[in-house]
Amino acid sequence: MLRSPASLAIAALSALAFLTQSTYAQSSNITLLKPPMLKPFVHIDLKVEDSTYVNETNGIMTGQANNQGGNFTGAIMGKIIKLGTEFETFPIAAPPMTESTYVNTFALNTTDGVAMLLKVDGNIHYNLPHLHGFARMSFSTDSPKYQYLAFGDYVGEFEATYPSGKVSVDVFELQTSGHY
Repeated sequence: MLRSPASLAIAALSALAFLTQSTYAQSSNITLLKPPMLKPFVHIDLKVEDSTYVNETNGIMTGQANNQGGNFTGAIMGKIIKLGTEFETFPIAAPPMTESTYVNTFALNTTDGVAMLLKVDGNIHYNLPHLHGFARMSFSTDSPKYQYLAFGDYVGEFEATYPSGKVSVDVFELQTSGHY
């Protein structure tokens, strides 16, 4: 027996959700949504110094490399300031130097003089001397002109040849493709 308006509302919404399930044609049994579209947003050319061994604890090695600057072009343009450090953690579960988690924050300065940060959080896959990775990207700034970036959804794909220190990053904006 339903005793409260909230319980009645939940029951009604549940029934409605059940009745409308068949109105969407699914491509598989695991999703109602089409895969998101990726819209090219920014290309980054970055220079980093050689990785430096930081420590090893319980078989997990951590390394770092300082950002040496670069530039970005596309929907926004400017320079990457020589500031910040990337950290990589090589998990014990993977063969040595084949996989790592990666975090970095780039300090950006747009061509119109606006400072912002680009946080990168991803994974790197090594096939020495090459590396390839994917990351979640997020922007932050105090500038009202670029505040909209903080609410976007961005992913990046990057590659480099070790030990060149040159990294290419393509940032894509995620956009919905809707339902099937």
